Parts: sequence; C-alpha cells; structure tokens
Amino acid sequence: MTTNDPDHPNETLQCEGRILMPMQMSPARVNFGSISRSEPTKNQVITLTRGDGGPISPKVSRTRQPGLNAQVCEIEPGEHYELEISVGPPWPDGMFRDGLTLKTGVEAAPEMMLSVSGRVIPRLTAMPKRITFPAKRTEESEQVVKLQWSDGKPANILEATTTVSEASVRIEGSKRAQRLVMTMPAGSKRHPGAQSVTLTTDDPDLPTFSIPVGFQKGGSARAARHRMPQSTRAPAKRPGAPKKPKPTER
Repeated sequence: MTTNDPDHPNETLQCEGRILMPMQMSPARVNFGSISRSEPTKNQVITLTRGDGGPISPKVSRTRQPGLNAQVCEIEPGEHYELEISVGPPWPDGMFRDGLTLKTGVEAAPEMMLSVSGRVIPRLTAMPKRITFPAKRTEESEQVVKLQWSDGKPANILEATTTVSEASVRIEGSKRAQRLVMTMPAGSKRHPGAQSVTLTTDDPDLPTFSIPVGFQKGGSARAARHRMPQSTRAPAKRPGAPKKPKPTER
C-alpha cells in the first residue's frame, strides 16, 4: 500500500485465507494395488466429512468400470459418512482406472471426483511381449515366446494362427510350461500394417490372445552382427611417431 505518511510511504499487507472444500475425502484416492484373478472381491472404505462449505449429503452419481460398486453409509447426518467401494469380476487384463463421481449435496460445488485404480494380474502373459524378426533373413529363423497362465490354472490353447502368410506357428511343451514357436523362412518380404499371432483358448475369460509381430528395419541380423561403424575422423597418430617435416619455400 502507498500512504501519505513520509515516514512510512509504503506498507505491505499480508493476507491469509482458507480454501473450503465441499467435502473432505480420506484417503483422497483409491488404489487397490495388485489383484489376483482368483480373488472374489476387494474392498476399501473412504471417510467423507464436511468441508466446510456447509452440511453434506453425499450420493454416488456414476461409475464406468465394470465390476466396480460403491455405497454411501450415513454416520452423522450432514457431517460424517463412509463410502464403501468394492471391485470384483469381470476382471479386466492389466491396469484399470475409473473416476467415481459423487454428488456432495453442497450447492456451490455439487460434484466431486474420486480416482479409483488397480492392476489385475493378466490371465495370460507372453514373454517377450512382442515377436521381432529382421526384415532381411539370410536363413530360416525362429522366435520362442514363453506363455505363463496366472493363478496356476492353465487353459487349453485350441489354435495358433498368424497374419504373416509365409510364417508358421506351433505350441510346444506341457500346459504348465507352454511355448509358442514362430518360424520365418529365409528371404525378405514387406509386411505393411500391423501383424500378429492369435491364440484361441477354451478359457471363457480369455477366448483369444494376441501377440504383436514386428520386423526390424535395415539389413539382416547376420549382416548387422558383422557390420562395423565407420569413423569419419582421421586416423590417430601413433605415440612417439616422428612428425613429417613441413615443406619450406625457397
């Protein structure tokens, strides 16, 4: 502030404020962590209290994640509530995220969002996750992919097919130690678009499973192993080598 006081021509005012929330949520987000597919449900309880923008009246507005359910329980009217959240089958594969929308009952801020996430262990895992071949092949080549079923309950693989016309695929090993073997003949061929291997299973939760197939750009794998990078620098001089005398003008 500027004043007409010659001894204090300028003064600084410090302002303090408090941001009010329509509703306090503890914890502020829900993470179910790693979830086994054999678990029936997982539950968490969130405490909802007044913000303080006035009395609250929370209600669940909507959820998008299948298998996610939420219910509000009244502890103290207008002041304190508990939100019970449960997640269960049908399980997705891998990560899931959802924004649970809650009605607050506060006119100034009628809705709030609660983040809900977790990671469901995939029913089937391929290692590696992608099959890669050199674009130019001087000889027949194979790639082996280990297949691992979760919860120790392997399903039957009924069929293995690929969109790469000249390749062949087969399943080897027992149900508990299955391997996918993909064989590519020698030669080179362009494969525009996405290519993949598709497994058909008898598991109702995972009727099909796809593994992407890619091709490295450039030369063959054998050529790449023998190709040495060429330096653009002049060759280094040997230590102690005599210097060439400079020509002198006469």
